[in-house]
Amino acid sequence: MQAWDAIRKAVEGEREKFIQSTRMTAQVQEQVLQGILHRHRGSRFGREHDFAFIGDSRQYAHQLPLTEYRQTRPWIEAMLKGDRQALIADWSHFETTGGSEGGAKIIPYGASGMRGFQKALYPWLDDLLQQRPAISKGSAYWSISPVLRSDRTAESVPLGLKNDALYFGRGISAEHWLYRRRPVSSASCFLGRRIP
Repeated sequence: MQAWDAIRKAVEGEREKFIQSTRMTAQVQEQVLQGILHRHRGSRFGREHDFAFIGDSRQYAHQLPLTEYRQTRPWIEAMLKGDRQALIADWSHFETTGGSEGGAKIIPYGASGMRGFQKALYPWLDDLLQQRPAISKGSAYWSISPVLRSDRTAESVPLGLKNDALYFGRGISAEHWLYRRRPVSSASCFLGRRIP
């Protein structure tokens, strides 16, 4: 199976699912919020903020007012020092943001965060393959992680994924993507032919 065929198979129908979800945004948002609260209720942050007892978005907004990164930073620092469930319950990686306001920031994410990324990526890829089917006849190069960032935090905790193809999901990335690690950036992935 060619790599684009694997992508097509993995993303088929995702565009239409996304379009359908835009017709019931309030319901979808409540479902997403309840999923997040359920997944992370066992984290220290979730326990301290009673995630298990929050019933809807209004209660959530009342119980957890808007915060800035600086208010979340102590929880992230605790995770960097080894308290892996301080802020989220399914931690697996840290990444740096682009730093659009106040410089780059370290954020934790886990399997649910990766699924969220894929839920955004898959409809786009499905649409791309529908609107521009000829793209599947060629090669593609993807680089998702920030190019000029360190591979580790000051606490020696790894940043990012070893392979950007993992952002696409293991079903797509494991068999069909070839990658190499670049000295100044995180791993980039190349679809279609072997990288020398």
